[in-house]
Amino acid sequence: MKIAHIAPRLSFGGGTERFVIEVDRSMRELGAQSRIYSATTSLKPDYLGDIAISTRLARKAVRERCDVLFFHQGQEAAMLFRNRAVFSYFHEAKYDLVTGPSGSAYRTLLKQPARRCPQIICNSHYTAARIGAVLNRDDILVVYPGVNLQPEEPNRVSECEAFCYYHSRFHPRKNHDLLLDVFSGLPYQLRMTGGTWDQKFGKYQKEVFRRASGMSNLHVTSDINETMRELFLAQAALFLFPARDEPFGLALLEAMGSGKPIVALKSGATAEVLGDTGVLCGYNIEEWRRSIALLLSDQELRFSLGRKSLERARLFPWNKTAREMIELADGWN
Repeated sequence: MKIAHIAPRLSFGGGTERFVIEVDRSMRELGAQSRIYSATTSLKPDYLGDIAISTRLARKAVRERCDVLFFHQGQEAAMLFRNRAVFSYFHEAKYDLVTGPSGSAYRTLLKQPARRCPQIICNSHYTAARIGAVLNRDDILVVYPGVNLQPEEPNRVSECEAFCYYHSRFHPRKNHDLLLDVFSGLPYQLRMTGGTWDQKFGKYQKEVFRRASGMSNLHVTSDINETMRELFLAQAALFLFPARDEPFGLALLEAMGSGKPIVALKSGATAEVLGDTGVLCGYNIEEWRRSIALLLSDQELRFSLGRKSLERARLFPWNKTAREMIELADGWN
């Protein structure tokens, strides 16, 4: 059985792209014939453009005799291949993100082909519920993403002043504003890293940098490499996750896989991923400040939550994700 992963935009390095790369690798380690089909040019995120490119890539995969197609972007293109084993894997509740004056018409245009996709998979029950509500489908499956556990000892922190850490792309939904408000009234250090590949969110990123520049305890860096991200994560005392309506939270799971205690916003799929291993807060600024101050002042509690994070992360190995997708492909094929 030959498996094709259709993903037009691997060059952007977000959670979806990491998922595709890791699942493809894990499938091959399990003995499956797996291959990624991606565009060679750097494409900007565009739902209609993704459908067109995904269609072209899928046709190439069919010509090369792939038996199973997993669509990770441009998922609606799957309706054109209904006579084959095809799966549309939704990494976010993207129809909720289509806003603006033309949003309703655009969303309707996207929904019609999606309703005809043979089989839909989502990365969390939260995303499945949102996609199911929009498409009026109750047959959506859930296959969780995975994580590579870090070999470093959990609770390794910087020898300098302890700091909190948040890594994410710059997007209003990632809610950096909440942390800016929280740390404007705290004496502790916060590092935020990430970037944005969508031009329309460049203004949001600039505003985050502008506000951070006036705060001595906040350091923001864009477009760091993977080595630096892993170093910051390893040295951080806490990982903070304020994202709203998060479809899964791969950065959250990676922090758990590094044995980090977590303080997160109770929104989206975050509670589904975190379980009872971290601290969940609402939107109240003082609640966040109290939780952060408590953990930074109580090393034993911090270490205990870090160990729980790591144990929870062990439930999400990439080979489990790959195996479940292979089993779905076997059953459909």
